[in-house]
Amino acid sequence: MLTYFLTGYKILCVSRESTADFLELCRLHGFVYDQFTPYADGHLTLRMKATTASKALDAAEACCVQVTEIKTGGLPSILARLFRRPGLWVGGLLAVALLIFSSRFVWDIRVSGNRILTEREVEATLKECGFGVGSYLGRFKADRTENRALMQNPALAWISVNVKGTVAYVEIRETASPSSNATNTPANLVADTGGQIVRVELERGNVIVRAGQWVDQGDLLVSGLYDSQQMGIRYTHAEGRVYARTVEEINVMIPLAYDKKTYVTDGKAISSQKSVIFFENHIKFSKKDFNSDGSCDIIKRVSAPFSNSDADFPISFVTEWYIPYTVTQEKRTYAEAEALAYLALAQRIGSLPGDAEVLSKTITTTLGEDAYILTCTLECIRDIAKEQTFEVLP
Repeated sequence: MLTYFLTGYKILCVSRESTADFLELCRLHGFVYDQFTPYADGHLTLRMKATTASKALDAAEACCVQVTEIKTGGLPSILARLFRRPGLWVGGLLAVALLIFSSRFVWDIRVSGNRILTEREVEATLKECGFGVGSYLGRFKADRTENRALMQNPALAWISVNVKGTVAYVEIRETASPSSNATNTPANLVADTGGQIVRVELERGNVIVRAGQWVDQGDLLVSGLYDSQQMGIRYTHAEGRVYARTVEEINVMIPLAYDKKTYVTDGKAISSQKSVIFFENHIKFSKKDFNSDGSCDIIKRVSAPFSNSDADFPISFVTEWYIPYTVTQEKRTYAEAEALAYLALAQRIGSLPGDAEVLSKTITTTLGEDAYILTCTLECIRDIAKEQTFEVLP
């Protein structure tokens, strides 16, 4: 709620022994709270306005009820921290001055019209011509930059650079055809696994196999070479699909012993770190003290407040939360291991390449002392063709 933020709030932690007494104390005195969070070990946390929390702490102390304050937040707390650390608001003022001054420089480059060239390649070409992120706009000449870029990169047939605010909009036209390299590269289709050919759906190339034929892994299916007395030897980029009946063996092993992560529920155990990314510089400006042996998960949130504006400033704010956990050894039952094994098997079957059509499957299981082992022999029809390029000697 906005009221909590403006007036300030406190997070209180009530021990397991004092839970009932403290709630009764709140009822008698009319202390209002929210974010009521009970935990498995019996203790709970709740949030109160700062003034209400101070009264509740005094009343609890008078009644010998164990309540501790674990966090203070809201606008008053933020202002107090700022006045205790003048470097923060001085740095904020400097940042605002930097934003105003930096409006005379290029902050972002956006490329359109490219099909073969990547945005990074176009930006590298402009950088070699003296124009890029960080360039001073007072010395920018569009025609000069465009002419230099055309001479620098022969793949560019035409280029236009327009600056709006601090963003450079680059539109290009390329000299090469996007599909010429792919279709002119000689290539064969070979088998990625063994099987019996069912059908061939040819788009380009010289078919080597026929329906009913058995092939092994690596065998040639469709050749990219043609040999005729009239035309001589020609080559092409073979394309198509070759479906074959294959036998796949899938093994799944689920260990009975596994490591279980248990997150620490104490509110004091969670730490956060904040930083700013300016262009490519990572600047840390706040960090809470946090001692950990490395057993913690990191949750990161990146906020780019200017990403939706016309001037896409390269500034983003990063907040990282460190959540510690403990690892304990647990053991699954055979029923739990079996359910996980069949789930993993379904995922493996679903990820088979070549539009696999399952014909039959035979499953055997083994119950070991340390693991549940599942073996599946799968008969299916799928596309086994794999592209393999080759060189043509002059």
